[in-house]
Amino acid sequence: MPFYYGFGEQLKKTIEPLQAGNYLNVDIFALKKAGSERLIAPLGRARFELEPNDAVEAYVVIQNKNIGHSLLPEVRDLYKAWVEFTVKDDAGKEIYHSGFLKPDGMLDPRAHSFTNRPVTDEGEFVDNHKVWTIHSVAYDNTVQAGRSVLVRYQFRLPADVIRHVTVTAKVNYRHLRQSYLNDVFGKDHPAYPVVELSSRSRTLTIGENGPEAPDAVDNPDWMRWNNLGIALLDQFQYAEAVAAFNEVVKLRHDYADGYTNIALTEIVWEKFGSARNAIHKALALEPNSARALFYDGLLQRRAGNTAQEMADFRKVVAMYPQSRDARRELGITYYQQKMENEALEQFEALQKIDPDDVTAHYNLSILYRRMGRTAEAAEQ
Repeated sequence: MPFYYGFGEQLKKTIEPLQAGNYLNVDIFALKKAGSERLIAPLGRARFELEPNDAVEAYVVIQNKNIGHSLLPEVRDLYKAWVEFTVKDDAGKEIYHSGFLKPDGMLDPRAHSFTNRPVTDEGEFVDNHKVWTIHSVAYDNTVQAGRSVLVRYQFRLPADVIRHVTVTAKVNYRHLRQSYLNDVFGKDHPAYPVVELSSRSRTLTIGENGPEAPDAVDNPDWMRWNNLGIALLDQFQYAEAVAAFNEVVKLRHDYADGYTNIALTEIVWEKFGSARNAIHKALALEPNSARALFYDGLLQRRAGNTAQEMADFRKVVAMYPQSRDARRELGITYYQQKMENEALEQFEALQKIDPDDVTAHYNLSILYRRMGRTAEAAEQ
């Protein structure tokens, strides 16, 4: 609005907080050379060599660290945020560029964009904010609060490259997507502001690269590995995620969540034996860790240790009475043990926290019916 009406001071006050770099962390974390399985990581710590003609894959990890919602939030057919990635030589000549804006203001179609694709019942992209026509979401590429995403870029160093190349990754934001602006104003309208939310550059030497002093903008090494592990887990790359979390616990022997993250990955991967080992290590470090107790409860259920399963979930509920997951799982435990009054208490509490929880509706419908409360069962 301030851009549209020409309110310069208000526009400045709108943009400046976004440019402070407080909301995201961009980490050019690793490289992998074609033909090699070695992950050169974390950059800034590892020794490696680069040569002209090398084909290189760069790992860019972007952490949503200080936004209280996903990047981007609803409604995502309006907003636009994406990664711009460039590789330049010492003279500033562009070797590779992803995430550029075309002359008509449209984004490079191959850019990594933090968006989703709401579609109509005919599969057409809802690109005009007619939200009542949305039938489903074709895909969701947003990053939840506190989580990370891994974006890979592949490029080849020129045969005549010398000295250095500079690799830069930045997250850009434009409040309204170009196609929506075109729909409202037609194609002849001023270019709306593009704000750089966060960025990171690294200078790579052609030849030998050695360890460098830590940069103030980088997270500690253990956190860099942890963010990579989270991103790999979300991409269903379980072996790689476990390897990343193992690097975390090597650097932070006292970090219980590192072991819990290993266990969580292995639970999803259905490696339950090693998941139990990891959870035991987490609980040895932090006996009252709610996360570790929750996943231990799931593992105890699978092993048939009902008493310990129940004890774990009770502890989590006592610590976090508003936890939907803990209430849900404790209710299921009680239900499976035919402790119907106790199960009812948990599912009713869950429904007060989240009136839309389907598990609560389903189980309450059964429990009410068994108790002769047919009208309430029908409502559920």
